Amino acid sequence: MLPGHRMTIKGNGMHALACTIIGTTVGGLAGLALFPLYGLFAEKTWEWVKQLIPFVLAFTLAALVLEGKKWKGKVHALTTVLASGALGFFVLRYSHVQEPLLPLISGLFGASTLALNLHNPSPIPEQKPERTTINAGLIAGALKGCAGGAIVSLVPAVSASEAALWVQKLSPSKKAGHYLALTGSINAANTVFSFAALYYLGKPRSGTAVAVQKIVSLTNDQFILLALAMACALGFGILAAVLLARTCTQLISKTPSNIISAAVLLTTTTLVALASGIPGIILFIVAALVGLLPTALHCRKSTCMAALLVPTLYYYVG
Repeated sequence: MLPGHRMTIKGNGMHALACTIIGTTVGGLAGLALFPLYGLFAEKTWEWVKQLIPFVLAFTLAALVLEGKKWKGKVHALTTVLASGALGFFVLRYSHVQEPLLPLISGLFGASTLALNLHNPSPIPEQKPERTTINAGLIAGALKGCAGGAIVSLVPAVSASEAALWVQKLSPSKKAGHYLALTGSINAANTVFSFAALYYLGKPRSGTAVAVQKIVSLTNDQFILLALAMACALGFGILAAVLLARTCTQLISKTPSNIISAAVLLTTTTLVALASGIPGIILFIVAALVGLLPTALHCRKSTCMAALLVPTLYYYVG
């Protein structure tokens, strides 16, 4: 169970959300402020960084396995890495499923978790209206997350969870709130830096950046407008989260969790069917079954990221 889930089950969901918002704010603002510096660094070092990518991917895969506790845990982690890696390699290299990432990722990380909650629903208690104090630990976690976001934006197939794992190893913190600030910052900074990578390197590193690349080739004027749009989106998103947080948490605590899970699962299945058809539904089900392995084997859910790491590593070394 992830830190945010644990805090919500204990009635501390408002505090968890506040920590994430703080991290997102710091990561987004720092990312925007460092945009030009990041672009200069990326331009000067890209050829060197590109040569390191296979080693970073291999190191990340090894870290996912070695995170397991004792030898039994490592074997379980390896089993999940091999299963999800084989699935991702086959799907992304040989299958003809349209929009394969949607059913693959939704099945591994979404449907599997939702199915478990349908089978064994966890009651969501009323969330306590806590006041979260901005402290040095939260700010430090958010700033470390900004550095992690910069790394993620340059290395393909590495997610925020892997970046958080790296940062936690280098600078550990046992407080769940600090971890949430870290991951919120990584996601926000990665979003900003992925557009910087698109502008300076021509390399989109996120789905949103890919969509923008398909629509328009960024000029200097469009780049400025994009930066302003990101700043506005960051501000609007934070404001919406703050204003809607209390209402949403009250609504969720009054609704059975299995009903919420069923509604989300039905919506996801419908989107997969519309985007990928029957082959996508089959992949969605298979990915969900593989996504159950971490729970069955008691290892980290992030081991399923091997579904992207393995085919990407093959692309760089194959």
